Amino acid sequence: MRVHPSRLFGVFVADPAVGPAAEEWLERLASSSKQWVGVRFNPYKWPAGQSMADDTGKALFRKAGELSLPVGFMPFKGLSQHVEDIEALMKSSPSTQVIIDHWGFFLQPATGFGERALDEASWEALLRLSSYPQVHVKISALFRVSQGKSPFPELSERLQQLLSTFGSARLLWGSDFPYATEHTTYAEAVLAPESWPAWAEMSEEDRTNLVHDTAAKLYGLPLAREGEL
Repeated sequence: MRVHPSRLFGVFVADPAVGPAAEEWLERLASSSKQWVGVRFNPYKWPAGQSMADDTGKALFRKAGELSLPVGFMPFKGLSQHVEDIEALMKSSPSTQVIIDHWGFFLQPATGFGERALDEASWEALLRLSSYPQVHVKISALFRVSQGKSPFPELSERLQQLLSTFGSARLLWGSDFPYATEHTTYAEAVLAPESWPAWAEMSEEDRTNLVHDTAAKLYGLPLAREGEL
């Protein structure tokens, strides 16, 4: 980020071990670089059996909102296991913007390899979160949520459902680099959605939101100019 300050921006992981110093810790870290544009909550950083919506989690979540840093959630074992904690955090600080990573991890295990099974409870939990205006969904890590190969056409119907439920202004694309390159090239990962039926039905505004403007608005970056994408 120091070498390429106009191109690279970062998201840091919240540390629940900071305890009562949570707000001070988050503000100090966020102010250490203008390149920090978000915070990630990994539920597995909390001790087993402990809620992300504990006092420390709520303090971190609240301070992130005050600093206009969106909070991304990485529920690697399935959104359904953590959705209650996420809802509790959002109710405690409704202005904090939220990003659910990797389609809510509706295919388990989310390794991208081997035998996997659909976790429809996590998919339904994701759709229910559309009732919270602060929630956004990252259309990322296609290989983690597909049992097929690139360009993962079976995800088209899921994308269409998210477009109908959330709208393109609450969806943002992501590659999951470098892990995506274990399954396809980076270029193929970028272009995969363009081969889907859902893409053909999207307006130019929807496409721009998905690949650029939703993320730009969340992270405080310049919007795409007309004809730029």
